[in-house]
Amino acid sequence: METKELLKVISKSETLKWEGAVFALKVNSVDYLPSLICNIAEEHGLKLIGLFVNEKETNKLMVHIKVNSLEVIPFADSLSARGFEIEYCSVEYKNEDEIRTKYKILMDYLDLE
Repeated sequence: METKELLKVISKSETLKWEGAVFALKVNSVDYLPSLICNIAEEHGLKLIGLFVNEKETNKLMVHIKVNSLEVIPFADSLSARGFEIEYCSVEYKNEDEIRTKYKILMDYLDLE
């Protein structure tokens, strides 16, 4: 799959359309267990609606997750208590029109549409 095709697939993801909080977690690569993150979310009545992982530095991963709620303080506390380093958390809601406008600008810039 070419990069342009992959970007188009990602851009159509339902994850981008749903309201929720986004976290970036810094995790040791040997300790990375997506099931643990899911279990912590479920303990707080949340669902993971998106997950993306990339390497931050040697032996460290940056795990980006999106959950289906904006009420995430207890979830964030549980993540921290279990050793997850929260690098970033965003709970701002952007309306759908704003997202579509910014998406269109990005696609025009990348010359994908």
